[in-house]
Amino acid sequence: MSCENKNITGALDLGCFGHCNEVCIPIPATQTGVYFFNYECRGMAFSNKVYATIGNNIHLNNVFNENSQIIFSGKFPDGTTFTFDSGGVTYDTFQIRTKIKIHAVNENYGATSYQIGCECTCV
Repeated sequence: MSCENKNITGALDLGCFGHCNEVCIPIPATQTGVYFFNYECRGMAFSNKVYATIGNNIHLNNVFNENSQIIFSGKFPDGTTFTFDSGGVTYDTFQIRTKIKIHAVNENYGATSYQIGCECTCV
């Protein structure tokens, strides 16, 4: 149940997200419209589209398995390659990780609630 970084060379690590939560990547949209993303995870490839508005962070549809590492690339609404500049490097490949979330409360047995997982905190 770890959310370790496996260091995919050349991919910008965008962090870890709970597998049931919205995946809000910390990259603001630079164009308003439909973004197209291609994903690779556990030997499978798939794609989907998301709508984003200029200035707001991009929210990916969370169709990812728990405890996975996902590599993705995409296209801007105008059809050009989705890129993001970070630390003087322009990235066109990205990675996120998902982690199972657990929340349990059992007041009858005096158990306390606990939660394992990571949250998205962007707008």
